[in-house]
Amino acid sequence: MVYLNLDLETGIAMVISVFPCRVGDKWLVVALDDQGRLFANSLPSDDLQGSVGRIAQSLRRRGIGNFEVASANLKAKSVACAILQGDDFEIALDGLSPLAASVLMRVRKIPKGTVASYRDIASELGNPGLARFVGNLMSRNPFPFAVPCHRVIRSDMSLGGFSYGEDEKRRLLSAEGVEIANGRVRARHRLVRGT
Repeated sequence: MVYLNLDLETGIAMVISVFPCRVGDKWLVVALDDQGRLFANSLPSDDLQGSVGRIAQSLRRRGIGNFEVASANLKAKSVACAILQGDDFEIALDGLSPLAASVLMRVRKIPKGTVASYRDIASELGNPGLARFVGNLMSRNPFPFAVPCHRVIRSDMSLGGFSYGEDEKRRLLSAEGVEIANGRVRARHRLVRGT
């Protein structure tokens, strides 16, 4: 069964499909629209049901109530591999405010092995007072790893929150070569400094 979702802004119906993809010994779940754009994804996990549940929650927050779960096709597998390898692919920003889209696109550009603070991101967008907004958006990022919210930390260089837990954030950063000592990222890994 195919479910249609109506975009209230454009009046265009779209189909969202959720594809569990096996990557090594983990599941990476991707939600794609009918144009093949990434609408949401999970982190690689052993917990397939939990990952699909996170995707469903993310889709509901963006006004998508209906979707189909399908076997992974070539496009889904290609997007899953691109996420893991840091390759480029199209992200659907439908249902997000222009400010939220700007934040996500800025965070997407943080290179592996570096971090930026919530305030750094807000400052780059012209308003350091938006640091809390950036933090709240990162806590419900529909594209974890694809938009590397794990690379966004507090201004005092402590890790800050992560929807998959602080241990997972530490693991992801360490795997990318970011050094963490006494709960703080070493300053040399900070990409920019906010004002």
